[in-house]
Amino acid sequence: MSVITDFTTGQSDEIDISGLILGYTPGVSILSNFVQAANDGSGGSYLQVDANGTGSNFKNVIDIQGNTSINVSTWVSNGNLVV
Repeated sequence: MSVITDFTTGQSDEIDISGLILGYTPGVSILSNFVQAANDGSGGSYLQVDANGTGSNFKNVIDIQGNTSINVSTWVSNGNLVV
């Protein structure tokens, strides 16, 4: 799992996970079946991916330290998360 310690949405930082969710089609697929965020219990968040889009097999792929307010849809809309 990757760890990011200095991610800031206001500085145009971006995370590209498009290679992890090959079955996702923007505007067709349901984003929340492929990507979600969860509190890591240490003041950060896990970015979790379900590569098949079933919405039931999420794996932690990135630990974003110091950020507990991830809204996946907003991050995608703002260009901070590339899917």
